[in-house]
Amino acid sequence: MREATIKFDRFLGKHMAIVIIVMVVLGYVLPMKRYSFQNLLLIVIFGIISFSTATGISFSTFVGQLKKPYLSLYTILLVHMACPVTAFLLGHIFYPGNMDVRTGLLISASVPMAATTLVWTAMSRGEVSLSILTVSIEAIIAPAIIPLCLWVVLGKAVELNYIDMIIQLLFMVTIPSFIGMWVRNYAGEAKINRVSVYLNALSKCLMLMIAYINSSSSLPGFTFSLSTIKLLLVIFLFVLSNYSVGFFGMSVFKGRTWEERVAGLFCCGLRNNGFAMIIALSYFEPATAIPLAFVMIVQQPFAGVMNRIILKRKEKMDALAQEAGG
Repeated sequence: MREATIKFDRFLGKHMAIVIIVMVVLGYVLPMKRYSFQNLLLIVIFGIISFSTATGISFSTFVGQLKKPYLSLYTILLVHMACPVTAFLLGHIFYPGNMDVRTGLLISASVPMAATTLVWTAMSRGEVSLSILTVSIEAIIAPAIIPLCLWVVLGKAVELNYIDMIIQLLFMVTIPSFIGMWVRNYAGEAKINRVSVYLNALSKCLMLMIAYINSSSSLPGFTFSLSTIKLLLVIFLFVLSNYSVGFFGMSVFKGRTWEERVAGLFCCGLRNNGFAMIIALSYFEPATAIPLAFVMIVQQPFAGVMNRIILKRKEKMDALAQEAGG
C-alpha cells in the first residue's frame, strides 16, 4: 500500500495543474449540491491540509522565522498595497467603463490570503514556516488592515464580522499548524517520515476537492461568450500579476532565499475569494461578484502551473550548483 501511495502522490505532484483543471471542469459539468454544512466541511478540509503540511516543519524552524517577522509584515504589505495597485491599473486599462469589474478586481486584491497558501508552498518546496507566520499575523491584524485597505481602494466603509473570519483562519491554519509541528516534535522525525507519504497524498486529494467545490459553487449558470472570454483573459493577467508581485517583491531584499521567494509568490497569488464574494454581494452590485467567481476558479489551476514551473527551475538550479561544486 505504501508503494502505491508513493506512486499516486508522485503522479499528483507531477500532474497537479492538469488534474486541478479537470476538477474545475467537472465542477462546471457535474456541480455538487449546496449543503448547509459545506462551510464547516471546508474549514475541516483546510485544517487537515494545514496539519499535514505543518508536520514537515520543526518548532525550531518556526521559531527561527519568528526572529525575522519583518519578512511576514513586508509580505502583508505586498498583499494589501502592491497587489491592489496592479488590480487598479488592469481594471482601468481593460475596463475603463465598467465599474463593476474594476471593483471586483480591487476587492479580490484586497482580501486576506487563502489557507491553501501553505500546501502550495510546501509542494513547491518553499519556506512553509514563513507562510504559516504570515497567514497567522494577517489573521490577527485583519480587523484593522482589511477595512482600511477596502476604504482606500474602494472609497467605501465595509463593516463585516471579522471575528468570525479570524476564528475560521485560526481553525483552518494557525491551530492545526501548531498541532502538526507539536506532533512532529513529540513523535519524532523518523515516525513522521513513515506517514508523511500518506499525509502528502491526502493533502493533494483534499486540494482537488476544494477546486471541485469552488467550481461547483461559482461556474454553473455562466454562459461563455466573447465578453466572458475577455474577462477570463484579464483574470489570468490579474492572477499572474499577483503571483509576480509576490515573487519579485520578495526579491527586493538582498539575501532572500529561493524558498522565501516561493512563499511570497503563493502568499500574494492565493486569496480568500469566498470572503471577497461576501463583501461584493453585501455592499456592491451583483455583477461585482462575476470577476471574483472567475478568480476563485482560476487561482488554483494557476497555482498548479506555478508549482510545475518552480520545481523545474529548482531542479535546474540544483543541477548547476552540483556542477559548480563538482
